[in-house]
Amino acid sequence: MRGLIALAGKLYHSSSKNSEVGIEQREESLKWLQTYCTQADYIIAADGGLNHLYTLDVPPNLFIGDQDSIDSEAWSWGINNGMQQNVLQTHKNLTDGEAAFKKAIDNGCIDLAVICSLGDLRPDHVLGNYLLLSQLKASFGGTITATDGHSIAFFLHGPETLNIKVLNLTPAQRDGYISVLPLLSSLEGVTLSGLTYPLNHADIKLGSTLGISNERSAKTDEITIQVDGGSGVVLIVPKD
Repeated sequence: MRGLIALAGKLYHSSSKNSEVGIEQREESLKWLQTYCTQADYIIAADGGLNHLYTLDVPPNLFIGDQDSIDSEAWSWGINNGMQQNVLQTHKNLTDGEAAFKKAIDNGCIDLAVICSLGDLRPDHVLGNYLLLSQLKASFGGTITATDGHSIAFFLHGPETLNIKVLNLTPAQRDGYISVLPLLSSLEGVTLSGLTYPLNHADIKLGSTLGISNERSAKTDEITIQVDGGSGVVLIVPKD
């Protein structure tokens, strides 16, 4: 079962840092997010993530959070659409997002899709989400991806082979930067194909920039990242 978790934080179409983004790009971002959501079997709004689902008109099955970052209109919309509620205490030992991930796994979700900021004015939350998702990938497996409607992240834990079909990416992502970064540990035996700068069973040490800013090879319709061991993330970031 595929679960989707929407987290709080600025997304591409709403970020103040992207005020120059035109109407066409915003519409493309929203359409991409709607498609991303509708592929899920079970949807959880983690507190302010409810605001994003409200904008996308994708009702969640469940709300989890302490209600400190939700809009009243989004809350009423969720209730009217049959959303269940699990209201948490404000003072707790985990974030609303972590509680949502645990609930999704407990409910039998094997694959996790996440809507969240991949870089905004709360770098503490962004970094925490990267590390949390990497740890979840290492501990329970499954497929874990995250997007802000512009960039997309694929989490890795070796041994694993990740095949990314170019047609499943947005036009901007297809021509974007592709970076392979270690997170919890060094990546071992990394083989890259379908990229301008290939690797063949190379190690990317924790803290190394070896895997940053690669690009798709011309005419390739599939990108393959194979790792023998370690944990990391593949980030596809459009150039515009």
